[in-house]
Amino acid sequence: MSCKVPILTYHSIDDSGSVISIDPASFKDQMRFLKDFSFNVISLNEVVMHIRKRQPFVKNSIAITFDDGFKNVFLEAFPVLREYGFRATIFLTTNYCEKLNNWPDQPSFIKAQPLLSWTDIKEMCQSGIQFGAHTHNHPSLTKIPLMDAENEILLSRKIIEDQLQEEVKYFAYPYGDFNTNIVNIVSRSFTGACSTELAIANSKSDPYILERIDIFYIKSGMIFKSLLTPYVSCYLKCRRLLRDLRKRSFEKKLY
Repeated sequence: MSCKVPILTYHSIDDSGSVISIDPASFKDQMRFLKDFSFNVISLNEVVMHIRKRQPFVKNSIAITFDDGFKNVFLEAFPVLREYGFRATIFLTTNYCEKLNNWPDQPSFIKAQPLLSWTDIKEMCQSGIQFGAHTHNHPSLTKIPLMDAENEILLSRKIIEDQLQEEVKYFAYPYGDFNTNIVNIVSRSFTGACSTELAIANSKSDPYILERIDIFYIKSGMIFKSLLTPYVSCYLKCRRLLRDLRKRSFEKKLY
């Protein structure tokens, strides 16, 4: 048994080399590694259930998530997940389903690519893939009026529920941007929520601020294969400190 569970964050499965991308061959290699070494791929439901009950996780447990809902997740990742019998959660930006990922706050260096259609989403849902809300327009929630933020959160949930006819239990904060007011809104309507806090989730994690590991930081085969070792925990802590320092430096330049 273990008190820790890595929650992986993927975005786009493509060959562009973008900071939010991983190429299809590497994704398949990672999933094959999880399968070959008997990782216990669990759902967010199981993650949150164990946290709420303060129960340890089965050894080698891991969870898989995708943010934004790129079309290539259906084309490249879904067949692999289905082949290995792995569960995953995909967080949708509902106003951009069947469109491109060109929402207003999208950084200019991110390539425009198509997002999932509702036909794709329904097919994956029928095969056991879970869908969560990622707002309607992908804004930084703390930078818009609180009423608008609440509408972004709840509207995305309603649209997915109307399309899939099933409860949407999980939310992911766009850009990892949240504060106490945002978390309070989410906690009234969802079972749990994922952040971009770069760490391994554990049995004491806040179910509404679940730590995740963006695949960008563990693309190296050596690091990925060391996921559950103390080495990776130290590595992630260092990367988190560096990321926070860069963020503070950038914010100082702005103001």
